[in-house]
Amino acid sequence: MDVRIATKEDADLLVAHINDAYRVEEFCIKGSRTDRDDILQLMEGGFFFVCDRNGGSFSVSAYVTISGKRGYFGMLAVLELDRGKGMGVQMISFIEDYCRTKGCLFLDITVVSVRKELFPFYERLGFAPYDISPFPNPEAMILPLHFVKMCKPL
Repeated sequence: MDVRIATKEDADLLVAHINDAYRVEEFCIKGSRTDRDDILQLMEGGFFFVCDRNGGSFSVSAYVTISGKRGYFGMLAVLELDRGKGMGVQMISFIEDYCRTKGCLFLDITVVSVRKELFPFYERLGFAPYDISPFPNPEAMILPLHFVKMCKPL
């Protein structure tokens, strides 16, 4: 898998890619998952790893930050055509290796509480829930939501 760090020139493509992947949350969250301003703001504090796909799209992407001994990834998005091929797992493995090289001892994620299908997936990869936090955009909630914080020792 060829992974690179996205540039600001990739912002519009990232918006389309992430919003397409997060359509599965339309049952619980109103509106789009992200927009250009959000992506550019996130790039100020972290970066997006992307894997290019022929045809001007991404196969997989994820947002990553490092804070001291902790890495964080979020917004993992896999192109619908590439789902079920292990691309998400490969990207997470890549992120884990990257974070280790930066001295991280833990890798954190947050998962929307009603996305029950995601918890066994992340648990199989070694993540465990440890806390909850409020959903940051309550006006977008269709259902009652919160984030479940999960962590994996590296």
